[in-house]
Amino acid sequence: MSHRLLFDDRFADLVESGAKTQTIRRLHDELPRPGDRLQLCRAHSAPVLFTILNAVCTSVQPLRIYKDRPTWTAVELDGEYLILTHIRDLALADGFARTMDFLRYFERKGLPFEGVLIKWAARPEHPHTPPPMRECCTCKHEGKSIKDWPCRTSMNAVGLMCWEPKEAHNGTART
Repeated sequence: MSHRLLFDDRFADLVESGAKTQTIRRLHDELPRPGDRLQLCRAHSAPVLFTILNAVCTSVQPLRIYKDRPTWTAVELDGEYLILTHIRDLALADGFARTMDFLRYFERKGLPFEGVLIKWAARPEHPHTPPPMRECCTCKHEGKSIKDWPCRTSMNAVGLMCWEPKEAHNGTART
């Protein structure tokens, strides 16, 4: 199944850079499950959405944020009460600079907050997309067609690599 998640500019840049690989969302009927495809989009006022990244959902965990005492906001992840250092780690991973920014964000949305923590891993556009081409480690192929290269090459997991040089760069044959 495929799901679309929208991010405002503040978080979209972090998603695009790979610094943010999770999001917190309110509970609703159509939540992703691990293995589902995610289309991560930049939310604009324009009618067309811009896809930042295609990803695969790796986990969905229940999350609850609530006032434990008048001066303390508590966070539970998967039913476990988080201590302050774990709340800080959660806040930083979710794109907040400080723990207090994270807690105030959810306090403004209204507490108690019942939701989920969704994590993802980026996925290539197509599973059979070849890796980026690399320059041959022995020869210089700049601007030449492959048949004019001064070596014999083969494609492996890292790209095009020499396996038998035809001649050395100084014109002498190699063995």
